[in-house]
Amino acid sequence: MSQEDIQKGLLQVAITTGLRGRYDILNLNPKIIADTAHNSAGIKLLIKQVNEELFKDLHIVLGMVSDKDAASVIKLFPKEAHYYISKPDIPRGMSTEILGKHLNSFHLRFDSFNSISQAFKAAKKRASKEDVILVTGSTFVVAEII
Repeated sequence: MSQEDIQKGLLQVAITTGLRGRYDILNLNPKIIADTAHNSAGIKLLIKQVNEELFKDLHIVLGMVSDKDAASVIKLFPKEAHYYISKPDIPRGMSTEILGKHLNSFHLRFDSFNSISQAFKAAKKRASKEDVILVTGSTFVVAEII
C-alpha cells in the first residue's frame, strides 16, 4: 500500500466507516466544525487546526464530563473566542456552574445554557457567515449535535 493510498483512505474514513466527530464539517457559512477532542493533546491539535481556518470570529460550544482535568484543557482554548457552555446530557456531565468557574479562571467570555442544543442554537444565531463555530469538549457534546 502506498502513502497516497493511505492518505486517500484517511480522507474517506467517515464515508467508509460511518465514524463521525473528528473535525467533522457540518456547515460552510458559517463553518461549523464538530470535534470530540476532550484532553490536552487532542485540544492542542484541534486549536492548531482551527487557527488555520479563515474566519472573523470564533464561537465555541463547549461541554465536558466531570472526570476530566478541565483546567488543563481550558487553558489551551483561545481567549478571543466566545463560549457557549452547557452540561452534556449524561450523568457524568460537568455542571455549567463548575465549567463556568474554570472558564472564569482563564478570563474567557461565555454564556451558559440549559442544554447543548440551546447553546448550539445560540452560537448559530450569533455567528455571521464569516465565522467559525466549533462544537467540542466531549464525545457526548458532539453526539448531541450530529
